[in-house]
Amino acid sequence: MTTAIQEYSATEAALAELKTRLSNVTYDVTTTQGMDQAKKDRRELVTLRTTLEAKRKEIKAPALAHCQLIDAEAKRITAELVALETPIDDQIKVEEKRKEEEKQAKLEAERQRIANIQGKIAKIQGAPAEAALYPSATIAQGITNLNGIIVDDSYGEYKGLAETAKADALAKLQEIYDRKKAEEDETERLRIEREKFEAEKAEQERVRKAQEEEAAAKLAAEQEAFRLEKEAHEKQMAEERAVFEKERQEQEARRLEAERQEREHREIEEAKLRAEREAEEARLRAEKEEADRIQREKEAEERRIAEEKATEAEVARKKAEAEKKAAEKAKKLAEARCKDAATAFKKILALAKDEAFSAQERLAQIELVAEANI
Repeated sequence: MTTAIQEYSATEAALAELKTRLSNVTYDVTTTQGMDQAKKDRRELVTLRTTLEAKRKEIKAPALAHCQLIDAEAKRITAELVALETPIDDQIKVEEKRKEEEKQAKLEAERQRIANIQGKIAKIQGAPAEAALYPSATIAQGITNLNGIIVDDSYGEYKGLAETAKADALAKLQEIYDRKKAEEDETERLRIEREKFEAEKAEQERVRKAQEEEAAAKLAAEQEAFRLEKEAHEKQMAEERAVFEKERQEQEARRLEAERQEREHREIEEAKLRAEREAEEARLRAEKEEADRIQREKEAEERRIAEEKATEAEVARKKAEAEKKAAEKAKKLAEARCKDAATAFKKILALAKDEAFSAQERLAQIELVAEANI
């Protein structure tokens, strides 16, 4: 492939040669020679790459400066265009704002007009509800006032609704007036009848008192005779009550004795039932405690078995891990084993100088080679 950038031609040619020479190359980095060759080839590639980066910046610098000049000039021209555009835009926006405010003012005026009409209609519709609180004379005045309201073209599209509301309100007011007037007439009639009744009642009360005074004198004589008769009767009743009280006391004593015997019998039965219930509860508690003990022993045995299985699994895991580490170490020892001690010593020296590994890694590699060749 040929690059379109002339300045990259030398790098492109070197890349083609490196692809041929280095593609799919495997280095024996375990040897000093193999490691040196790998580092040399890597250094060559790094040098070629950094050289390419420097060349890229060198080629791009004039173009970058030109792009910056293009951006600055566009910014300057844009500023001049905006300076011409802004006064025009301001005039357009002022006019648009004026038109919008005029539109909103018309909408508000229309809303206010409708609100005023609806308010007047609502007042007409609310007249019957308010009139129900007043006497018939006030309602009659309200009917007159409502008839005086002229529904004309000022109601606009709500004229028909206002006429209907007025007619309905007048009909309701008339109905309320008729009902209120009938109630007031009935109240007046009842007042007159009550005054007549109270006069008749006063006369009846006067006659009743005269009759009571006359009867009182007669009653006093009768009461005295009754008192004497009552005293004789009370004496006889006292004697009879004494006999009755004695019999009652004897019956009460017998009743109390029977209740005492019944209470003692009930207490004995209750004590017996309580003892049986306590014995049954004790038996149930003993059975529950035994069941709980068996359950605890069962759970303890299950935990012991689970712990033994967990211990066995952990021992098996550690054994497998140890065997794996031993196998890995054996493999590494086999790989590190040399044909003779001299070769092993050279390998140890090479590892000691190899900067591709850290000091700790070099020490581990050296110990492995030493162990594999002892």
